[in-house]
Amino acid sequence: MVRDNAPKEHQKKQLERKQGRRASYDRILIFSEGSKTEPNYFREIRAAYRLHKANVEVRPSELGTAPTQVVQYANKLFEGGDRHRSIQARAFEQVFAVFDRDDHDSYHDALAQADQINGQLRNDIRKPVTFRAIAFVPSFELWLLLHFEDKNTMAQNDTAKNGNGGNLGFEADLFKAADKLRGNMGPSDYKHVALWLIFLKYISDAFEAKHKALLTEDTQAVEDKDEHLSGNVFWVQKEARP
Repeated sequence: MVRDNAPKEHQKKQLERKQGRRASYDRILIFSEGSKTEPNYFREIRAAYRLHKANVEVRPSELGTAPTQVVQYANKLFEGGDRHRSIQARAFEQVFAVFDRDDHDSYHDALAQADQINGQLRNDIRKPVTFRAIAFVPSFELWLLLHFEDKNTMAQNDTAKNGNGGNLGFEADLFKAADKLRGNMGPSDYKHVALWLIFLKYISDAFEAKHKALLTEDTQAVEDKDEHLSGNVFWVQKEARP
């Protein structure tokens, strides 16, 4: 008598179909200190690589903007989920807490907390979860413009801070100028104008500060290009200066 294996084959095919719906790459949960700049940046990356929202979820912290609050919120939402936002509990392989160094008192505590949590959590398929802090020194906005330059100290500026905690101090005037240049340009292209204006302003201010310092320290080196470059300051030719 020949045994009918049809039920087993049917179950096997059902299992294969279920497994086939699972993406081959990790599910990632990202939490940020900021509510606009950072989430928009990561969402644009997600769109550029055509990643599904179910695999890369980006959320701003709702406990506060202090680094420890970002880490705590990341831990809380991973473990408990949020049915109102269709985020399932423990449904990720990697969790990242994104925040600025800036002048936060809880910065080092947040790094220590994230390091302690890393590898201790288990997801919905019982695998260890990567839990890491991503810190921007001094801030995400400056990193976005100057990511090619190593910065280990806080940016110094006597002007008032902006609403995001950065110390640039000249965004309002630059965005007014960029708004005039924008005209009928779409919002997605407008950012390229504004960011370049901020970058050019940074170059000008950094050069002027170095130039003034050399006038008091070593007048013979004032027009020495290598002297400026050695301090990670862009050289601005005379005809391009204000």
